[in-house]
Amino acid sequence: MLPRHHGLFPTAGSELLPLLDNFGVRTVVLSGVSLNLALPHTAGDITQAGFNLVVPRDAVGGTPAEYGEQVLANTIALLGRITTVDALVTEWSGRRGAQSA
Repeated sequence: MLPRHHGLFPTAGSELLPLLDNFGVRTVVLSGVSLNLALPHTAGDITQAGFNLVVPRDAVGGTPAEYGEQVLANTIALLGRITTVDALVTEWSGRRGAQSA
């Protein structure tokens, strides 16, 4: 757990991405608000640093909702994979089962 740095972008000026890289993380799941500004900037930082990006569409939000959908389709989709929370849980559950077999 890292202390929260105040500001719009959690990756800017923080040690988060280098630490994730040092831990061997290759994929970052991004959730939260806001698709209006913070998430596109953070998504760009994540992909620029060489990580794979996954964004569950039902775990993010923007205002108005129609604009949030446009950001997902026209910006976030260019940077990473858009999915849903349920699809991600199903994917992770399948991997867990395959690892224990």
